Amino acid sequence: NQLFGAWSHPQWEGEEFDRSAFYAAIGTAMLTYLSQGIADLPNTVLLSKTPSVQNLSRFWQLFPESQVVIITRDPRDVAASAFKTWQKPVEQTLQEWKVACHAIADFERETTADRYLLLRFEDLIFAREQWVKRCLEYLQLDPTLFPWSNLSEVPVFGSSEDTTWKAKKASDAFQPVGRWRSLPSPQRESLASLTSPYFSYLGYSGLLPEDLHPLPSREQRLQMVLTDQESAIVTSLDQRSGQVRTGLRLIVEGILGEKAVQLVRNTLKTMKVNLPFFPDR
Repeated sequence: NQLFGAWSHPQWEGEEFDRSAFYAAIGTAMLTYLSQGIADLPNTVLLSKTPSVQNLSRFWQLFPESQVVIITRDPRDVAASAFKTWQKPVEQTLQEWKVACHAIADFERETTADRYLLLRFEDLIFAREQWVKRCLEYLQLDPTLFPWSNLSEVPVFGSSEDTTWKAKKASDAFQPVGRWRSLPSPQRESLASLTSPYFSYLGYSGLLPEDLHPLPSREQRLQMVLTDQESAIVTSLDQRSGQVRTGLRLIVEGILGEKAVQLVRNTLKTMKVNLPFFPDR
């Protein structure tokens, strides 16, 4: 938005910018960059992944002809991995997961069912063949050409159990589901702050892996009403610097509104931090 605004300033003379064409051109440039070095590009499916749903709402503006697969994970395990790898506060990870859950819910309401696929990491662990086949069918790839015999040999890349970020064969003890139980007691207690309807929206309502509920259908999810985004996040913002930074980032990204702005302003005043440049809105 900042780039578009700078290039389409109303005081400048010249042709007006078309927002949709502008975003699509940026997306095309990104795809061109990512496809460099691929010899047989016409017969290749280009896959790009990111560990975040930030700016998911702009996906179709950037990539109008592409497809998107959204993979979620039990927020308790996300928090456990982030804590073990980067010592990231559990509360902060859970707040960010709630924001991500809202982003996914908003995306689903604005997108027809045939244009995206939503699945859970846990389903890829416990029902791998079923969900890989579903991914292939969604991407219009022939499942009969997939090397199913190699599926169990897929290496692990980027795990809190091994932070070298190199692909390695999973050990017999590798179990990525339920890692939150290994958290220290204070961090485990923080997990209690994540309650329904966030769990229910994606079927995370059991305490054990075998209690994982089926992913609610799209129709069921669309009927669910999540807790107001601002009240869910803003009420827990306090004087701790990590959460203040999170609040500031969410405001800058346009995720939270006036209520969040005022709370962060008051929090900064309590901390005796003077930010004269901090906007009123």
